[in-house]
Amino acid sequence: MVAAAGAGAGPHAAAQFWSTGEPERAADATFLLPQTSAFAQYLFKARRYSLLLPGAVLVLSALASVPLLMVLHFDPLSSGVTLGLTLLIFKDLDLWLQLIDHYGVSRPAWVARLPLFGAGFAALTLGLFLHPAYAMVIALALNLGFRWVVLARFQPAALDWLSLNASETKRMDRLYRFYNLFTDVPGLNSGVHRRKWLDIFLPLVRKTPAHTWSYLYLRGFLRQTTYLGLWVRLVVVGAVVLALIQVWWLAAWSQRCWCTLSAFSCCPWPLLTRRW
Repeated sequence: MVAAAGAGAGPHAAAQFWSTGEPERAADATFLLPQTSAFAQYLFKARRYSLLLPGAVLVLSALASVPLLMVLHFDPLSSGVTLGLTLLIFKDLDLWLQLIDHYGVSRPAWVARLPLFGAGFAALTLGLFLHPAYAMVIALALNLGFRWVVLARFQPAALDWLSLNASETKRMDRLYRFYNLFTDVPGLNSGVHRRKWLDIFLPLVRKTPAHTWSYLYLRGFLRQTTYLGLWVRLVVVGAVVLALIQVWWLAAWSQRCWCTLSAFSCCPWPLLTRRW
């Protein structure tokens, strides 16, 4: 059981803008608590593993910024490399902060994610005005300072399993809700709310025995959060895309794609209402 739970728990340790791997299972006090100290090493490996995907994205972002650096009269090679290293160092520090949040490590108030984002923005802005090497020096100093001030007080046995599982549950819920924008996720709870301002559309379908299913479908669609929100988002994005396209045949093809996507995304809803 320890192995099974550990295999799922690791990827959250780095817990992330980008997350990969299986979700963590709820901790069992009898079997997992004695393994808390040893589990820290697995979480460290998971943190490094979780750096791979965002690291690749950040490196590609640095490469995409090379033309801007050339416009700013920086050497493309040195500025691009130092900018990429700066982003990687800041991301590494961000993953450390997310990890120690579940260990209750005592730390100064400035050692948190929000101040880190502010420091990262300021360092990158300074790097664009002077040279990305300055931003890299600042990021490296913050990373080393964090390791010296905070990690020296790290206690592997102080892992808060309840906090870890609660955070993982929220992360997986966000991930499933993102998937639910494009497909039906079984077991995902979605809210139902009456929106009085949308009741004006209910008379479009007569409330008669011959139109019972159509009426219930329309009312459920207007009150069910998942499908109405998905349809509204697709309509808004499609309208923006059409407004930006000037070629008529490309606009017609794009409109057809958006209509098809909207229809297929809402397909599970009529199937669900028929089961009712």
